[in-house]
Amino acid sequence: MTELKRPILFYDDRSPPVRSCLMLIKMLNIDVELRFVDLFKGAQFDKDFLALNPQHSVPTLVDNDLILTDSHVIMIHLAEQYDKAETLWPKAYKQRIQVLNRLFFECSFLFRRDSDLMLTLADISMVTTLSTVSELMFPVLASQWSHLHCWFATMQQLDAYQVNRLGLSKLRHTMQQTGHFLFPQQED
Repeated sequence: MTELKRPILFYDDRSPPVRSCLMLIKMLNIDVELRFVDLFKGAQFDKDFLALNPQHSVPTLVDNDLILTDSHVIMIHLAEQYDKAETLWPKAYKQRIQVLNRLFFECSFLFRRDSDLMLTLADISMVTTLSTVSELMFPVLASQWSHLHCWFATMQQLDAYQVNRLGLSKLRHTMQQTGHFLFPQQED
């Protein structure tokens, strides 16, 4: 019988999709090996990494003989394997399809139309993208997007959000250093 190895996540936590995966890993307490791929130094184009992932993207997950290169698929795989309570990835068909619907919506449009808080894989994936947009481009202001602002504030209270906050801070610093970007001021 073959011994299973712990999953390996190739990451740069300045990437919103990576932060989604890292948040999920923390929330489900998954033992993974992390291997940093410095996107700003072109490490994603290294010969060895390209052999693993010709799309040269992070996150990339290697779980024994399985290689996944899309954050949404990685999150689904990890939830399938480790979310035994089915809180983030329900086994019931109808609820699971609703989570998939939100994941695809996040892929395409980011802002969802309903204002209810359902902490799912879609929420985790959306919060990393939204936090990047809010922090680096235009703030999510309560005066303009009250429901979205409320949802965002709730997501920021999660313990796992610290993973996102760390990577976002690194991205901001890198962008300021390499591109001399000025970012918007945040409103409280």
